[in-house]
Amino acid sequence: ALTDPIATYMMDICTVPANIAGLPAISVPCGFDKNKMPIGMQIIGNSFEDYKVFNAAYQYEKQTKKSDEISPYPEVKI
Repeated sequence: ALTDPIATYMMDICTVPANIAGLPAISVPCGFDKNKMPIGMQIIGNSFEDYKVFNAAYQYEKQTKKSDEISPYPEVKI
């Protein structure tokens, strides 16, 4: 569990706005950076257009197969 409120805030800063606005959002894996840390992309849609968000994520993962890649650090915990 995170006990540092600043660290918690920094982790939430990119995901909370969609939730507060009531917009559908999804995160999809995009690979790894040069330090082998995971990179993700967040897709946000218009209200009540969840199906477009799901479809965009599905099409991206289907084309790139990034979700098939396995983290080199499966034991990493935050």
